[in-house]
Amino acid sequence: MVVNRPAVAAPYNVDRNGYTFANSLQEAKVIIAIKSGLLLESSTTGVDIDVHVEQRTVTHYGKVKSYREQDLAMAIAKNTDDVNDVTSELSEGS
Repeated sequence: MVVNRPAVAAPYNVDRNGYTFANSLQEAKVIIAIKSGLLLESSTTGVDIDVHVEQRTVTHYGKVKSYREQDLAMAIAKNTDDVNDVTSELSEGS
């Protein structure tokens, strides 16, 4: 008897670049946590800040109203679990 099973991406499945399904889930979790923090903080324009995560390094892209807003966005990312480093490609402008 042959039983058809749905294909499931196990956490240990590795693509040709050494990237796993678990990495993708972890990065998605980090992005959600950071974007939620940015949106909940009244001093930031969370929708204007894009968040990219690769190998536990967060990079912010977009525009902020002030350097204070940039510093706050960086602090939110740095205080997020599973983040090792944060870089900013944010520019000041309205």
